[in-house]
Amino acid sequence: MTTFTVLTNDETNDSVVPLTYSTIDAAIASAQLGDTIKLTENFGDEAAFVVDGNFTVLSAAADTITVGNEDNLIDAGAGANTITAGTGNNTIISGAGADTIAIGNGNNYVNAGDGANTISAGVTGTGDNVIIGGTAADTITVGNGNNRIKTGDGVNTIAAGDGNNFIIGGVAVDTITVGNGNNYIDGGTFGANTITAGFGDNFITTGNAVDTITAMGGDNIIDAGDGANKVTTGVGNDIIAVGAGADTVTSGIGDDIVSVVGGADTVTTGAGYDRLVVDYSAFSTNMVSSPVTGAVSYIGNFSDGAANIVSFTAVEEFYITTGGGNDTIVTGAGADILDSRSGADTLDAGAGIDTILAGFGSDLIYGRSGDSIDGGEDADDTDVDVLNLNHFGAHEIVLDDPEKGTVYALDASGTRIGSLSFTNIESIVGDNLVFAAPEVLSIAVKEVAPEVLSITVEETDLVVPCPEDVAGILVAIDMVGQEWSNVNGHWVYDETKIVQNGRELSAKDDTIETGSGDDVLLGSRGNDTLIAWCGDDTMNAGWGDDKAFGGRGNDVINLEKGNDFAEAGLGDDVINGGAGDDLIYGDTKIEDSLGGDDKLRGGAGNDELHGNNGNDQLNGGSGDDVLFGDQGNDNITGGEGNDWAAGGVGDDQMLGQTGSDEMHGNDGKDYLNGGAGNDTLAGGNGVDKIVGGTGSDTIKGGAGNDNLWGGNWSSDSASDTFIFEGGTGKDYVHDFEAGLDIINLSFFATTFDVVKDAVKDLGWATVIDLQYFDGGQAGDKIIIKNVGVDDLGFDNFIF
Repeated sequence: MTTFTVLTNDETNDSVVPLTYSTIDAAIASAQLGDTIKLTENFGDEAAFVVDGNFTVLSAAADTITVGNEDNLIDAGAGANTITAGTGNNTIISGAGADTIAIGNGNNYVNAGDGANTISAGVTGTGDNVIIGGTAADTITVGNGNNRIKTGDGVNTIAAGDGNNFIIGGVAVDTITVGNGNNYIDGGTFGANTITAGFGDNFITTGNAVDTITAMGGDNIIDAGDGANKVTTGVGNDIIAVGAGADTVTSGIGDDIVSVVGGADTVTTGAGYDRLVVDYSAFSTNMVSSPVTGAVSYIGNFSDGAANIVSFTAVEEFYITTGGGNDTIVTGAGADILDSRSGADTLDAGAGIDTILAGFGSDLIYGRSGDSIDGGEDADDTDVDVLNLNHFGAHEIVLDDPEKGTVYALDASGTRIGSLSFTNIESIVGDNLVFAAPEVLSIAVKEVAPEVLSITVEETDLVVPCPEDVAGILVAIDMVGQEWSNVNGHWVYDETKIVQNGRELSAKDDTIETGSGDDVLLGSRGNDTLIAWCGDDTMNAGWGDDKAFGGRGNDVINLEKGNDFAEAGLGDDVINGGAGDDLIYGDTKIEDSLGGDDKLRGGAGNDELHGNNGNDQLNGGSGDDVLFGDQGNDNITGGEGNDWAAGGVGDDQMLGQTGSDEMHGNDGKDYLNGGAGNDTLAGGNGVDKIVGGTGSDTIKGGAGNDNLWGGNWSSDSASDTFIFEGGTGKDYVHDFEAGLDIINLSFFATTFDVVKDAVKDLGWATVIDLQYFDGGQAGDKIIIKNVGVDDLGFDNFIF
């Protein structure tokens, strides 16, 4: 029989006789604060506890312990114990055995030991609990606090309320459910886990089993491992990576990034601008993609059955990497990246500002306006890469050297309206190829509009500018090197002149002004002023330092050689800059509601473009350009040269392309990609995605929870610098290279020793909590993925 003896704490009275009881409850009721209760027989003479809220019951039997609302310390020992505690801050330790532990609201610590434990802590409260389970099947339930839970290798069930929870499961099958909050959940290396998270910015990782992961909403990062996983997300900008299994991924509304590695995957994205990253680099078989449509599309090795086929729906943008096979990859509209490592590949990125890297082998590449193409070179330089321009339309090709150049897209008037850059291309094919070089002048006859004929001639060619007795036709004649006269009753002129029904306008400084109607205005070689007040007008300024004003209507303004000024006015306008240092404005700022969606192209020269109101497209072309998106969701491309760009207010898409560019997203949810060169990129306010591209880039996310890449969506072996300040939010750095990249903390008054105290290693990433720095704010964090604390040294920081 176990007895409980109360030893009084009255040191002044030696005559007090100890009292002995048969139950612990009776002993506790008798004892005073400071008394000692001694347990005999089953426990031995050494087992005792002091009546001060701390209990040590080192029994191997099944103990039942109930305490009140004090701050209790309970060590129950082995056995199937039942422990109940109130609302204090409790510390409970139990040994092997199937324990049942129920504690109230408070900041509790529970180490349940091995056994199939059932643990509930502050289910309706907001306490911050730390709970460690055992090796058997644990059931753990906590409330709405910031809880830290680690289970063993059993089949565990974990339920947590709203809060920022940190949960690590074991190797078996875990079921983990959390409420709203920013949660970290590691489902363990093995085990078919079921994980459900509420609204919040969650990080969820699992191992190589068949997992089911659901995140209701928020900007989630999910790494599902190599099993045949089912991943579902709600509204938010999610980053989802799955491994080699046959995965099913369904993302909700938002700008999501989904990465797969070539399993039999099914990817469905919701509304937003979504990117699918497919990595077939480990495969040597032939990969083929079906045309990208609104319905289900596919990519994979169709000859091997369905094992390596990825199906996808509603994806806007692709980053596809293939391996050693002879691949055929076709994508649709969107800013795609096609990277074929080796083999005789066929690549077609569709419409959009695409990057095609053909790699080793003799490849066939279909080019369109906006593409940047590198055919790649074999080690012995024996490959023959072919650029096909059948989809390009009217164009002219300018060669910088035999394998490098630019293809310019031309509108109906012959004005350059877009371009494709290429390098390492040995052959160009297409219908009616037109090459332009300084020593060559081509003859082109094309109808600009139903009432306009534009003709460019050279040397002794005969030109008939206007049929006899036909009124209402405008003709522009550009003749090179010869003087002309009337031949056989037709008009032939010297130099450059503009004719309207036989009446010529001189090559002086002309002013041409129209009223209502859809007009065509043709300048000459002087410094002309063209004004089209109303209607959908077409203006060709000609050579000289010209001024063109669009007025109301959907106008097309073509600026040729000279330092020109153009203002679009109201409407959806197109302005093409031409050669020279041009100043171009979109819609005038009368009312935001009147702003149109303009297309502004700087062309050659150091241009300045202003989008003003509306969702505009700005392309600086060649030269060191200055681009302002202003109001609206703008698409800005710097082009060749060292460009400066500001997105303004709105959700902007900004691409630097070549050169050392500087880009500022300003307000809105912006996407910045520096492209090639040593770029400076700043996101400004909003949840931004910033990609440095190749080169040593300087990147600053600004306010908002940003996603940052120093390289071109991956490490680029260049030294990039990431700048952080107070109020920047929770930023993710996805491709930090510890041996090269720099974190600039000069905004804060801090040292490397302070940084070391503010660093936490999560295994998958290192977190630097900026709120501990002088000038930092709560919630500011740097999350450096795939980098451990030990990888970072003093040389990785600027203070």
